[in-house]
Amino acid sequence: MRLNPAMQQLKLNASADIKDKKTSVDVNAVQLGIAEQGSIWGNKYKIRVISKETGKKIDFNIKYDYNFEYREQ
Repeated sequence: MRLNPAMQQLKLNASADIKDKKTSVDVNAVQLGIAEQGSIWGNKYKIRVISKETGKKIDFNIKYDYNFEYREQ
């Protein structure tokens, strides 16, 4: 099983704060996601898979998050 965020969730939200910066060193924080229905970042999700033969259940607890590491020159 592979779970990947949609491309709309991965695109950089290029706000006016980022457009005014000359280099990436000047950027202190970024915001991912341009989706219209909300962002997945920082939210928790539960996926439950149930076997048809045995009825056994397995839960996958997933939290989508990203780390922005500020770099100095």
